[in-house]
Amino acid sequence: MNNSPLPKLFREFEREAFRLESLPRYKIDSNGEYAEFLRYMEGGLIPNIEINREWYDNLDTWKTQGKRILRVRVLPAIPDPYLGFEVGWYYPHSAEHGEEIFVLGELEFKNLFSMPLHDFWIFDQKQVGVMLYDTGGEFLGGAEPTLPVDDYLHIRNRILEESLPLKDFLKAVRAADNSYKGWQ
Repeated sequence: MNNSPLPKLFREFEREAFRLESLPRYKIDSNGEYAEFLRYMEGGLIPNIEINREWYDNLDTWKTQGKRILRVRVLPAIPDPYLGFEVGWYYPHSAEHGEEIFVLGELEFKNLFSMPLHDFWIFDQKQVGVMLYDTGGEFLGGAEPTLPVDDYLHIRNRILEESLPLKDFLKAVRAADNSYKGWQ
């Protein structure tokens, strides 16, 4: 993670880690996920979720230790097929392993905050790890927070208040539009 403080924060957190994912797309394939996406789109095959086994094992360990992992994913009004694949296939498996995932529309997110925000993690509601990406969504590394921790906590609380649990989001989307492949 390129001089990022995040690995240390993950090792040392005691109660809760919260993630904001606000970019429309992240560059992928560090673990073969993009190849799974292409395979899925070409033939509708069920993705190999085992490529995320390390993350699922971490989630299982943290859950056993009584630690919470929360994530809010900001979604554009019209997601691209990869985002549908990610939210429709991989996130539910993370949720099965204890990650609490929420979804917030991009417009609602922008209405909540007038300033641009970098993606970030908050650990134990006291330590912040900012994540920097290039314009193509490739992870560049971690950075020191640019705001006081209390401001990040305010952002966290507001987006959690306005977001929808993943399970409820997927149920609503699947009921409304069965034609979009990624939400199946």
